[in-house]
Amino acid sequence: MGKRAYDSPLRSTQATRTRESIVEAARRAFVRDGYGGTSMASLAREAGVSRETLYKIFRTKPDLLKAVYDVAVVGDHEAVAVAERSEYTRMLADPDPEAAARTFGVLSAELVERIGPVLRVLAEAAHEPELQELLEATRAERLEGTRDLLVRLSGTAEGPALDRAVDVVWTLISPEVALLLTDQRGWTREQYGRWLGDCVAEQVKQLR
Repeated sequence: MGKRAYDSPLRSTQATRTRESIVEAARRAFVRDGYGGTSMASLAREAGVSRETLYKIFRTKPDLLKAVYDVAVVGDHEAVAVAERSEYTRMLADPDPEAAARTFGVLSAELVERIGPVLRVLAEAAHEPELQELLEATRAERLEGTRDLLVRLSGTAEGPALDRAVDVVWTLISPEVALLLTDQRGWTREQYGRWLGDCVAEQVKQLR
């Protein structure tokens, strides 16, 4: 019993490192070869693990892409949600809601720059039937986060006006819009951040 208790933290650390190395390898492979050009077998080789180990940790390729996306969103492997990160809590603590909304635009632009390569993988593979559940999950998460943000900044908890503002901001912060402006129209991160911040601030102003 004592030996198993002693070994458990070590096994846990090794399992965590293995998972992290798989996610990092998968990010490289997906960005380099695209979703369709990346197989679970090639991902196992990229990560230097057996296929059995890969499937034990990630059941499917969409599961692995979701893990890559989640790590890209927060910027590391720590299990701390964006809403609990210091930069986000500082933004919410701003006594000026419209200024906080503009800070949100800056933070969102930084996020888009960080996860841009992964967003492009998702955009290019959006037609894949096996990715529909993943896409719906990311959209639902973004919708929940948008509502929480607007409720906090505006002090409005419910109503048609809030519902409309949530729909507007949810659309504006979508990866599709971000990629259209940055990839297709050549906007810089700063331009996108200022524009998005102004748009969110306007929605907050209308709600207050």
